[in-house]
Amino acid sequence: MEATDLFSMQEAEAVSSVDSLSSLAVAVVRRVILGVDPGASGRKGTRLLAGQVWSDRWPGNIDCGGGVFRRPYEYRGGFRSHYFVEKRCTHCEAPHLQSKANAERSTNSFCSAPCRSSFVTAQHHGSRSLKQRPGGGSHVLIRDRTHPMAGRSGQVYEHTLVMEKEVGRPLTADERVHHINCLKGDNRPDNLFLCEDSSEHFRIHGSLNACVAQLIEAGALVFDREARCYRAVGQPALPLPILDFIIPGAPVPFARAGSFGKRRFTPRKQADQMVAVKHFAGSAMQGRDLLSGPVRLEVHATYIAPASWSKKRRSSADWRASGADWDNLGKLISDCLSGIVFNDDAQVSDGRVTKRYGDREEVRVVVTSLEAIEPLPVAAEVLR
Repeated sequence: MEATDLFSMQEAEAVSSVDSLSSLAVAVVRRVILGVDPGASGRKGTRLLAGQVWSDRWPGNIDCGGGVFRRPYEYRGGFRSHYFVEKRCTHCEAPHLQSKANAERSTNSFCSAPCRSSFVTAQHHGSRSLKQRPGGGSHVLIRDRTHPMAGRSGQVYEHTLVMEKEVGRPLTADERVHHINCLKGDNRPDNLFLCEDSSEHFRIHGSLNACVAQLIEAGALVFDREARCYRAVGQPALPLPILDFIIPGAPVPFARAGSFGKRRFTPRKQADQMVAVKHFAGSAMQGRDLLSGPVRLEVHATYIAPASWSKKRRSSADWRASGADWDNLGKLISDCLSGIVFNDDAQVSDGRVTKRYGDREEVRVVVTSLEAIEPLPVAAEVLR
């Protein structure tokens, strides 16, 4: 029996006897009990060069010095190596290894997918660790495990956080937040009203139902059985004549797909913005049917004036004439609304994109059905 075969048998017996130990303990067993360095087999790729040692901090990796680590792996009967650098997670500050190639072309580094998700959503909704998704009744839920009203999943309603910021104190267990326009995903401060308790909240909804009943009795509001919805008298029988919602965060344009060799991928910032657009559009739709006719799409992008500008220049800044192209801003929104608001972005027959400066970064999207609007005369008819 050759020495290498004997080494493999001894190593297997030793490792199998300490299966319950951590990977670091296994590395110590390989080095101390067996008395042999894991890289001493002499095979190509596992040889230790001058100044290199097997890392006890990161088992299975060779410390090349300067925060660079080499991880050998078997390939076609031999060994090759991946190179990593030690980084700290941008979100939780935990140390971890990141591919050297990725570290050179990216500014952020994450130890896990949950950390990346929490960091990305925090860019859209403030410095708090957030992760939002549609909740019951189309309410918006935000991940904040430190909040006293957070549930088992560590999520709290966004309207609760907005109202607490407005009143300057935490809400009590009895207080409730009412949405004035009945859109539970619209959490603008001017659309929220603080109720003392659930009874007052029920009375408000009861008064709304009473108003609806009065409008129906007066003939100002009717139920369209074909469209399966209520509509005002004189309003075209369309299930959704207009949609208006806001996407918080910096506007992101549609970008050309990136490439790494033969692999092509969507830029990370664009992918995150597309998720946000689809979420807020789905919340605004409230489960209604998709538009099937021609539509008008308006995209109003708002930016914050650069801090390097003077106070006078920032206060007078209105239109933005730099940065992303207007057509790329509209393309990203129209692509995301396909299958959520309308069937296909080819239905967009009229559009408008604006870029302006404001107090906060956001994108306002307005979708209008052109079937509900009298068509404009074409140029040939005007010239007649």
